[in-house]
Amino acid sequence: MANKVKKRIILRKKRRVQIIALSALLIGSITVVSIGLKNRDGDNIIDKNGENNNQYYNSESNNVDYGNNNSKDEKSKEELQKQQEQEELMRKRREEMLLANKENVLPSNYVPEDLKVVKCIQFVNLYTSHENQLRAEAADALEVMITQARKEGLTFYGASGYRSYEAQTGIYKSNLQTYGYEHTNKYVAKPGTSEHQTGLALDITNKAGIKDGLIEEFAHSKEGEWIAHNCYKYGFVVRYPKDKENITGYQYEPWHIRYVGKEASEDMYNNNQCLEEYLGVATTEHGN
Repeated sequence: MANKVKKRIILRKKRRVQIIALSALLIGSITVVSIGLKNRDGDNIIDKNGENNNQYYNSESNNVDYGNNNSKDEKSKEELQKQQEQEELMRKRREEMLLANKENVLPSNYVPEDLKVVKCIQFVNLYTSHENQLRAEAADALEVMITQARKEGLTFYGASGYRSYEAQTGIYKSNLQTYGYEHTNKYVAKPGTSEHQTGLALDITNKAGIKDGLIEEFAHSKEGEWIAHNCYKYGFVVRYPKDKENITGYQYEPWHIRYVGKEASEDMYNNNQCLEEYLGVATTEHGN
C-alpha cells in the first residue's frame, strides 16, 4: 500500500512539472507572436538571433529620405541659379540694346550722336533729307554687307534710315488721314516708338521697290530672299518677321532690317527669335 501511494505522488509531481513546462512554452510562443506582430507594424525588427535591428532599419530608411530631400534641394538650387543667370543675361541685353516699340517710347528729343551718311547704297523716295543716315557702327556693317551682295550680283536701294521724332509724327498723321487708324496702327509706328529714330533701322529694297514701294512681295525676290538668309551674318535681322505679329505688334515687313550686332543677330536667326523674344520682354499683345 505504501508503494502505491508513493508512485501516485511521483506521478502527480511529473504531471505538475509537465504542466509548468507546457505553460512556459505557451507563454514564450505568445511573446514571439506578439513581437512578430510588432515587426509587421514596423515598431521592432528582430533578426533570427533575436537581436533588435530596429535602429539599423530606421537609420537606413532615414538615409533614403534624406537622400531624396537633398536631391530635391540641389535640383531646386540649380533651377534657381539658372533662372537668376537667365534674368541677369536678359538685363544686360536690355541695357546694351536700344529697344523702341509700342511699350518702349523714346524721348521726343532723342537723336543719336554718331549718325553717319550711308554712301554704299542709293536712297530713293525719302520723306526727309536726313533719312540717308545710320549710326556709325550700323553704317559700317551695312557697307560690308552691300559689298558682298554686289559680288553676288545683287543691287539694293535704301528707302529710309534714321528718322527724327518730328518726321515720324508727320508720317503717322499722313497715314491716318489716308488709310485710317487700323491700317496705320499695323504698319506705322507712333512718334517715339519707331525704330528709325534709333538710327539702327533701315528699310531696304530692290529696283522694283523704287516704283512699287515697300511691299511684302519683296520677300519673294532674289534680293529679299538674300536679306532673309544672309543679313544676320553682318549683324542685322529682319525686325518684324513672319508669324511674329502678335509679339512685335506689326505686320510682316521683309524690307525692314535692324542692326543688333553679330552675336545677337546670329542667336536670333538660329533660334528664330524676334528682338522682344531675344530681350526677354515678349508679350502676345503688341511691339516697331
